[in-house]
Amino acid sequence: MDFNFNQLLNSQEIYKTLPKYKARALIYQSILLSDNIERKINLAFLLKDLFISDKLFTVYAEELSTILKSINFDEIPKDYVELVEQNLDKNFSKKIKFDNDILHRSKIIKHFLDNNEKISRTEKDFKSVYKKIKKNKKYFISIKDIVVLDSLKADGVSLPESLDYSSLSSNLSVPKNLEDLAKQNQIGLVMLKIVEIIGEDNISDLDPETVYFLNKILNELNLKKIRNNILSEALPVRV
Repeated sequence: MDFNFNQLLNSQEIYKTLPKYKARALIYQSILLSDNIERKINLAFLLKDLFISDKLFTVYAEELSTILKSINFDEIPKDYVELVEQNLDKNFSKKIKFDNDILHRSKIIKHFLDNNEKISRTEKDFKSVYKKIKKNKKYFISIKDIVVLDSLKADGVSLPESLDYSSLSSNLSVPKNLEDLAKQNQIGLVMLKIVEIIGEDNISDLDPETVYFLNKILNELNLKKIRNNILSEALPVRV
């Protein structure tokens, strides 16, 4: 969203006159442009209050922590140190436990954690994991496995011809309103819908069907970075 210089300079007053989603966008852009530490912190917590008032704070929690971590700790005013420390989310640094007996928890998902940087490594990892689960006659392809396979295919990763999961995914659906917006390439409205769908939930707590249709829409719109952020929370087990 485009804002003029006056709006960005006086965002702490201007936001009050805007619709909620535009108010959040204005404050966020002001945070990114601010080089004054105290102002940056105040804006970051103002945005937190706006998300909380709309019952959407989960969407912003990790980004708030990232913004605060980007500030040199020695430059944070003493009055803000405790508040900043309380809002640094330690959960994001938890170690991921990979399980190569389960496709969607295996080392294959490093592909999404590393933002698709090494296709050759992903294909190598996939071959070793698939060879292992193929030997397990009791193994079944889960919805989250389908999510992984769909995304790997969308990223150009070569999958074995013998791996046909289309009959399983045909039973899964995408909400029609979301599908229609995606077909019209209404990216902004799609993202607003996704924010509403996730709401106050932790992404790791979303049911597999929801993860599936969010993933499908994001693949169709080629929003890979957002997709990877969601999969990085929805798929791994952290310890």
